[in-house]
Amino acid sequence: MGEIPCASTVRTAARKTPRKTVGPYDGGKRRKGSVFADRYHATIIKTPRQARHELAYVLNNWRKHREDRRGAARGWTIDPFATGWCFDGWRERADEPFVWKLRATYEPIPMWRPKTWLLTEGWRRYGLVSTHEVPSARRATA
Repeated sequence: MGEIPCASTVRTAARKTPRKTVGPYDGGKRRKGSVFADRYHATIIKTPRQARHELAYVLNNWRKHREDRRGAARGWTIDPFATGWCFDGWRERADEPFVWKLRATYEPIPMWRPKTWLLTEGWRRYGLVSTHEVPSARRATA
C-alpha cells in the first residue's frame, strides 16, 4: 500500500518498486523480467471506511490464504513478512505504547509512515484492525 500523489508517479513506482524490492534477494543472478506483473493493482482510496478495509486486507491477507495455520506460523499473531509489526492500529494492542519486539533474525522491509489524513486518522472512525480479521470473510470483525 502506498500514498502516491499523481498518476505519472503511480506508473513510475509500479515499474521501479519490484526491482528495488527483489534486487537484494536475487542472489546476485541479475535476473530480468517482471516479478510482480500479476501482483500490482491500483486502487484509489477515497473514504475512511475504504481505507480501513484496505489496511485490514494488506495486514491480514496471510490469514485469508491460511498461512497462519501452517507450521511455525501457528504461533504468530501477525504476518512476520509484512509491516504489521510497526502498525499502531491493532485492536489487541490499543493500550500498548510501543510496536512489537522484532525477532533477532528478522530484517524489516523498508516502509514509510503514512502522511494523508485517510491513512493516519480517518480510517480509525471505523474501528481498530483486529489481528484475527480475515479479509473477504463474510462478516469481518470490525
